[in-house]
Amino acid sequence: MGKQPTNQDLMDKIDNLTVLYKESVTLYKDSAVENQGYFMAIQQDISNLGERVGGLENKVASMDDRLTKVEKTLATQVVTKDYLDEKLNSFISKYLEPAKTVNSKVDILVNKLSRRKVLPTADVVEVLSIQPFPKIV
Repeated sequence: MGKQPTNQDLMDKIDNLTVLYKESVTLYKDSAVENQGYFMAIQQDISNLGERVGGLENKVASMDDRLTKVEKTLATQVVTKDYLDEKLNSFISKYLEPAKTVNSKVDILVNKLSRRKVLPTADVVEVLSIQPFPKIV
């Protein structure tokens, strides 16, 4: 069998364990202080991010308000196809139809004057070419 450890051997082993324990505690404390610094930095970063997100929320809210105003403006001021059709028909009935009536009357008058030999052919061509809706004769 082997030799039994002496009291001195046991004391040396206890001293070694005590030294290792103290080193472990020191490393733990140092890493705790270092980790606390990291955690504080992370906490500060999170706080900064919170402030920046709050700023972005305000900007988005402002943009949303502006977009709502633009949508209302577009809804009330943009010309639609129906509106254009209505205005075009109104224009045609108000301005073009009377002009076409006058044009027809001028055609009839010029043709009658031409048949009665009151207007020479050159004058007929000239008059018909200057009407609101000219004709090529």
